Amino acid sequence: MHRVATHNETKVYNVSAGKSLPEWLSEAKGKSLKRDTEFRNRIELIQDLDFPSASNALKQSPDGKFLAVTGVYPPQFHVYELAMLSMKFERHVDAEIVDILHLSDAWHKYVLLEVDRSLEFHTQGGRYYKTRIPKAGRSLAYNELNCDLYTGASGPDVFRLNLDLGRFMKPLATTDSRGINVVRFASRHQLIATGGEEGALEMFDTRSQDKAGLVQVGAYVASELGLSSMPGVSSVTFKEDGLSVAVGT
Repeated sequence: MHRVATHNETKVYNVSAGKSLPEWLSEAKGKSLKRDTEFRNRIELIQDLDFPSASNALKQSPDGKFLAVTGVYPPQFHVYELAMLSMKFERHVDAEIVDILHLSDAWHKYVLLEVDRSLEFHTQGGRYYKTRIPKAGRSLAYNELNCDLYTGASGPDVFRLNLDLGRFMKPLATTDSRGINVVRFASRHQLIATGGEEGALEMFDTRSQDKAGLVQVGAYVASELGLSSMPGVSSVTFKEDGLSVAVGT
């Protein structure tokens, strides 16, 4: 394992302390490293994974081979190929990116949610299309089964843009009047989960667009911890089987 030092309760990893693999090492010797615990626990760094000021969002492609990261300033996003530990391409945009989403299994298609209420679509050739939503967006989710792109925003509505028809559909109406912080889709049962500032976790069936359930997560957390105010839902994720869901506040 690499050496770890602690300064002011912050762990600092010395990534140069581990052993390196010589270029002249034989192929047979290299295969035996599969059983070397120290080699398997090594830290690998992705080259050029940095931004001038800060990074905002990070998403791994569905096939697990690529990483899309957004940052500032200027507003931009990078895509990295994990097998090569290097950047595949870099693109600059007009406004800061709030969220990024893969629309294909690999690196070929993306949609960007920007602070100026824009939805910007990119293909492997560059920017393909740009449109706007009525309110400032916060989170993206995509249902590849019916081509609906869901956008949570600063209001009770979750906007639906159908990428097959090329037009907006009737939005999902939540009970949260202050805004939807996160939207997540589970393909196993085709439910979409929304989490808002008022602490409600709501489920919608994307086949009928009807509400399937509601859990007052914020009220429960406030009651259990004795909080004076009710926390909002900030993150949601489904387990692969779709039967369990984790909620962050």
